[in-house]
Amino acid sequence: MTVSIDDDGLDENDPRRVEVRQWLSSNPNPTPVQLAQAGLVAPHLPKPWGLGADANHQLLIDDELKRADVRLPINPSASGGPDRRSSTPAPRSSSSAGYPSC
Repeated sequence: MTVSIDDDGLDENDPRRVEVRQWLSSNPNPTPVQLAQAGLVAPHLPKPWGLGADANHQLLIDDELKRADVRLPINPSASGGPDRRSSTPAPRSSSSAGYPSC
């Protein structure tokens, strides 16, 4: 699915875009922790975890991160990816719902 920014008032000088751009210029190679602390990993969440960003604000953030060639970290606990403590994949339940089988 392709999503585009509503162009109404979201130009290059949008204050939210400028704020992200300034943060990225101050943090040219941000770590996942720095991105999370800045609220950029999950900007839709309320502060202090995110920025309470609406859909257009989230798209602006995503656009600025792409322009700066900054990739967001993958959250293995949400994606079923590898366990952070080891290089092996996290164990999966035998049931698709995550409940033990009967």
